[in-house]
Amino acid sequence: LDGRGHCGLFADFSQWEDWIEEQETASKSASGSDAAKKSLTEATKADSAPPVKKKLSYMEAREFAAIEGKVEASDSRLAAARAHMEDPAIATNASALQQAIDELAAAEAENETLYARWAELTEKAG
Repeated sequence: LDGRGHCGLFADFSQWEDWIEEQETASKSASGSDAAKKSLTEATKADSAPPVKKKLSYMEAREFAAIEGKVEASDSRLAAARAHMEDPAIATNASALQQAIDELAAAEAENETLYARWAELTEKAG
């Protein structure tokens, strides 16, 4: 998606970059047209509209109240997983080391998810 209502499928990043350049040159050549002016004024109106303040729902408020404890627990699990992976006793055992790496990856993913949700709820709460 290019932010202007167009979309495309790409095999890699360079194809996407080329497509974006083509879209920009096409929009520059058509900048004098009424359609481009209309889409520009619509985008300006959407940007200038005051943001709607949202409240937390009951379930979100409960989740927000408990998320700090979940984040602390996730941080401790992440620290334990890092310590386990860095343990010299498993450095020569390939299967134990792979298990420790998988455990660390799962802990990192959970931690990132919790922090993202916490930020989202904090922003929504104001």
